[in-house]
Amino acid sequence: KISIGYEAIERATDPTQLSDNFKLELGKVRPGRLEPPRFDTADGVQRSANEITKSFFENILRYIDTWIGTKGLKKASRVLIAEPLALDKSDQVGQDWLSNYRQRLKAILSTHFEEIDFLPEPFAVFQYYRYGLKHPLVATATKHVALVLDFGGGTFDVCVVETTAAGDVSAGGRNSKPLAAASIPVGGKFINDAIAKELIFKNLPKNADKAQISKAWVAYDAHTSDISRDFQMLRNDYKQFIRNIKKLTAEIESSKIYICNTISDWSLEAEYQPSPACQLLVPTDPLSSDPRHVSVRFDAYQLRDIFVNKIWKNELKPTIINAISRSKEDLKGRPITIVLLSGGSANIRWLGNLIDLELGARLPQAQVLELQESFQEVVAKGLAIECARRTFNEGTSDFKSVTYNRLCLVLSADGAHPRPSVYRQLGDDLLVSDAPEDE
Repeated sequence: KISIGYEAIERATDPTQLSDNFKLELGKVRPGRLEPPRFDTADGVQRSANEITKSFFENILRYIDTWIGTKGLKKASRVLIAEPLALDKSDQVGQDWLSNYRQRLKAILSTHFEEIDFLPEPFAVFQYYRYGLKHPLVATATKHVALVLDFGGGTFDVCVVETTAAGDVSAGGRNSKPLAAASIPVGGKFINDAIAKELIFKNLPKNADKAQISKAWVAYDAHTSDISRDFQMLRNDYKQFIRNIKKLTAEIESSKIYICNTISDWSLEAEYQPSPACQLLVPTDPLSSDPRHVSVRFDAYQLRDIFVNKIWKNELKPTIINAISRSKEDLKGRPITIVLLSGGSANIRWLGNLIDLELGARLPQAQVLELQESFQEVVAKGLAIECARRTFNEGTSDFKSVTYNRLCLVLSADGAHPRPSVYRQLGDDLLVSDAPEDE
């Protein structure tokens, strides 16, 4: 049985059994390579990134097909995939990453769909704010220049999106490509690792060999950033270290989410009484196969300090400044007017306040658009909206009638049991039901 998502995390008896970085590996190898790298998986069989991805999609599509069947809907013949922005420009993965990635996905999905297309993730973000959220600053028919920040589990992507005069991103021409794209491998995992490192070193005994622990961290970073490295070839104490840190970071992830869901005041000077907190079991001898643990309190103050001083100042802020600077030539004096956030890590909402506080001089006319809901599903929802834009009424509609998360009303007459009907639009003012007349 193959498990994906939270089910995989719950089933894994050892965190090293999880295959969680295959998306990056998928684009590293050119299609057609006879002997692509193979990686350890939970059942002991080594598989390529292509094989892992194929299994991943087959399981997702099985769930989707079941859902479609229960709803009485027609199976889709086309699929739209949100793609990373700037990984093809990263020295880490090579210049051909995006091309390889697309070819791999097309080959995997070609037996399931007649048409496969891709949309840059920042465009999906913009479409959600414009057509899903219908934010008044984005929904108007005016030209926009948006700074899009996608802060996810593995990367922090920054770009500038310039719309047409009507306020839309277009499928071709100048407005079809994001400007000044930048991507760094900083996301939720990076934050968890930074927290884990601080907790580990703070709770080591006085006689601990800190130099050896530092070397083990190098092995951990190398293994988790590149799954092609053979885990079994590592020293035994390094393998134990990786297992112990993965267990700790899994606890940190849950604690981080709990703390963020509990905070109501995200101002940088907020005082919490009491402070949202969790207890974490931190190994005091992390190189051991049976480590001793100490229970450590981790709270909102510690999370804020690490986020501001290690994540924002060292990683996020320089990347945003770089993208803003590089966009000036393309924009030719036009100012950035809005900042759009997405990605699960953007739920650490100090990010918006830090942009206002420390980048306000660089973005004098820009407003950070905040969401009351989670940022985690922004790309997925924006992608769904773009699917509706492209396929509604098979391309004959101007999309005026499409509303994301539409409100539905079901009525019944004379005490009869309510029976929902599916309507289709025949014209601007005419809806027709496919239900029998007696319904």
